[in-house]
Amino acid sequence: MEHPADSRPRFSLVLPAYNEEDQLPGVIESIQNAMTNYHGHRDDIEIILADNQSTDHTAQLAHAAGWGVVAEPKRCIAAVRNAGVRAAQGPWVGCVDADT
Repeated sequence: MEHPADSRPRFSLVLPAYNEEDQLPGVIESIQNAMTNYHGHRDDIEIILADNQSTDHTAQLAHAAGWGVVAEPKRCIAAVRNAGVRAAQGPWVGCVDADT
């Protein structure tokens, strides 16, 4: 996810995920609701789904929500989380599991 230097997000939220198609709509809704309470610019926050070879529509749902998606083939939660963190552009990065 590339951002021009002057429009880098302030916050990055990374969600590692594997086959979360059933749970992701609720997570998307929760994050969108939480973002309505943020009084800054929408571009201050980026959301990245780190996809761990999902075989369902997890990545497509994240794309449709306007989230960035990065792929990580290694089947290890730390590797998946780290792939999302590496893609993050904000100086503040948080991680939340996609099935939360």
